[in-house]
Amino acid sequence: MNAQDRKALEKGIEGWQEFCNALPWDIAAGKKQQLLEMARQGEPRPNCKHPLSRRLNDYTTPNGGSYDLKFKKSIIKLAPHWFKGFNAAENKKQLIKMAKQGKDKPYFKEYLGRALNSYIFRDSEFKKLIKKLAPHWFANTVAENKKQLIKMAKQGQNKPKQNCILGTALKHYVDVNGKSYDSKFKKLIKKLAPHWFANTATENKKQLIIMAKQGEPKPIRGKHFLAKVMGHYISANGSSYDPDFDKQIRKLAPHWFKQ
Repeated sequence: MNAQDRKALEKGIEGWQEFCNALPWDIAAGKKQQLLEMARQGEPRPNCKHPLSRRLNDYTTPNGGSYDLKFKKSIIKLAPHWFKGFNAAENKKQLIKMAKQGKDKPYFKEYLGRALNSYIFRDSEFKKLIKKLAPHWFANTVAENKKQLIKMAKQGQNKPKQNCILGTALKHYVDVNGKSYDSKFKKLIKKLAPHWFANTATENKKQLIIMAKQGEPKPIRGKHFLAKVMGHYISANGSSYDPDFDKQIRKLAPHWFKQ
């Protein structure tokens, strides 16, 4: 690199640093302030579907890349109930004990089951140990994953997030270029849960309008995937608010909105 190129590079780096320093909002600091405010207001701990859930874990987990001891002390002081049962060390200790005793793998919907999935996804040392102690927990994992995904699809649950074990597994099974692609499974899962593969606002609204015209009951949260998205479309304060759709759906299905 000649002197001229080096000078240009240094100038570019300086410009980038000036840009970063001029930013009015520090992302991590902003997220922490949001979490602290939630804690002050007595709100429940953000669940796995909340956008701040993973941030909270990153900031309060010692092995996390964004661990902040000062923030952790502050948030525990404001919302100690958020951390009851969320002690990773204790959870791992309990899981190791279960593995040594030859117990069944905790169900993925239960708290310890979700914790196990999180730990083996993020902690390679723990995964290695738990696989040695309880190989039966990992036997035929593909078959077990598909069984759980089919059950979720039949129950009308939301598509699992890609940053969790089942979400990653689903991607491998239905992606033609995936390392575990299964055309038969993809065909079945698409039949059971078409919304997992066509999750667009236009298609969602179209399906809601059809349901309304046919006089079907209002979709209920936790039981029908369209309940949550409809809330976004008809909430004036929502980022996906659609006044035309809001007016149309209320006219077609007024019984959905009776208190």
